[in-house]
Amino acid sequence: MDDSEVRLLVAQLRHTLDLLNGQFKSLEARLSHQAELSEMRLSSLERSQADQEARLRAVADSVVRLTTSTSLAQAAQAAFALILSAIAAWLGR
Repeated sequence: MDDSEVRLLVAQLRHTLDLLNGQFKSLEARLSHQAELSEMRLSSLERSQADQEARLRAVADSVVRLTTSTSLAQAAQAAFALILSAIAAWLGR
């Protein structure tokens, strides 16, 4: 190989190296962008999960309140029926 062929080969290798470095930088940028997007999606999912958990807790609390209110209403109805029965028995004497 003479000197001009060596210089041509060196130039080609440098050009190839520059192309490879450019591709690596491009891939690193894309990977970084994908990581940012994944982090944003994860944050969004975590917020959504927290919101759903809060809604479920609120619904569970509402069910407990409704069940308690229903039980109290039934107890009041039974007490009222007993009072009316006692009054009817007292008036019937």
